[in-house]
Amino acid sequence: MTGSSTNFAAGTSDAVTIKYDSAGNQLWTSIYANSVPAHADYAVKLAVDSSGTVYIGGYSFNGANMDYVVLRYDPAGQLLAVARHNSGYDDYLSDMVVDGAGHIYATGTSSLPATQNDYETVKFSPTGGVRLTSSGPDLVLTQMSTSVSSVARGGTIAVTNSVKNQGNASAGASSVGFRLSPNSVYGDSDDISITTTRSVTSLGAGLSNTATTNVIIPSTATPGVYYICGISDRANAIVETFENNNSQCTNTMITVTLPKSDLIMTALSTATRNVNRGQSFSLANTVQNQGMAPAQNFQIKFVLSVNSVIGDADDVALTPQRSVANLAAGATSNASTLVTVPATTLVGTYYIGAIADSGNVVDEQDEGNNTRTATRTINVR
Repeated sequence: MTGSSTNFAAGTSDAVTIKYDSAGNQLWTSIYANSVPAHADYAVKLAVDSSGTVYIGGYSFNGANMDYVVLRYDPAGQLLAVARHNSGYDDYLSDMVVDGAGHIYATGTSSLPATQNDYETVKFSPTGGVRLTSSGPDLVLTQMSTSVSSVARGGTIAVTNSVKNQGNASAGASSVGFRLSPNSVYGDSDDISITTTRSVTSLGAGLSNTATTNVIIPSTATPGVYYICGISDRANAIVETFENNNSQCTNTMITVTLPKSDLIMTALSTATRNVNRGQSFSLANTVQNQGMAPAQNFQIKFVLSVNSVIGDADDVALTPQRSVANLAAGATSNASTLVTVPATTLVGTYYIGAIADSGNVVDEQDEGNNTRTATRTINVR
């Protein structure tokens, strides 16, 4: 059986469908309430096909006027699809039938201003309840992709997403929302909400809008493996012909990790052009932590090198190394370090290099970017 339930205090009305067995025991109840705050949803017709699928026909307030609304439930009472028809004026469904192929025929009246109440018959398809006739927007995500496989929580990931209006009427401005999901289902209880959104301008029928959005992973996200899922018209700003086809997830999963440090040498220089073996000179040096976690108790090693490659076998270590106790995420540390050239160093011209975290004590996001070479060489005599 189907009908409507009114909440007089809230000023709303919901479409209610209840199934009983032959002994009168209630098996399930399903309530449909659309997203309009002062919603009014009325169920007037019920049909059941040979597979036990339940079809409900009625009318529903879209915020401006009444629409035809058709609901499709599986035999267990789970809502499968919602289809709406909006002529732009008040549309009241009064009867509905379903043929053997699953096509839905709904009829009623439409209050067009020129002719007042006209008969109006609409045919809906058997697949998802998408209307075959009459007009209305239908926003779907046709692309969700990223080339990134791993990101630290609190970090940013570029997600390419495309919204298409596959309906046959224009859609106003809307927005795309994003979530992390371990199972590629947008909107269930295991999702992790993401505050990043993307605005989409109005879209004509058949048109698409594509963008790459820098999505910020929540700093509280539990480390793990996730799909990135999106939803078109996240705020339900558009009354669509089909409201249950707005989400899509990436085909591949990303790994969300704990944030790490990332140490780089951003400056290295000296005013000294010549130095004797066994003597000292000053090196101005700057280290930066461009990661998202603090780096603690690491050292910076300084070397002479016969080539510009720092860290290979020909390096000559200078002493002492510079110690850094703590470097916060995003912070830099400047110093002038007095270093000594070993007395056994061969006479010649050398490059000067620095290696951040020379002892590899800090777990970094990138372990291959710790070195820097000074722009000028030094002569050892």
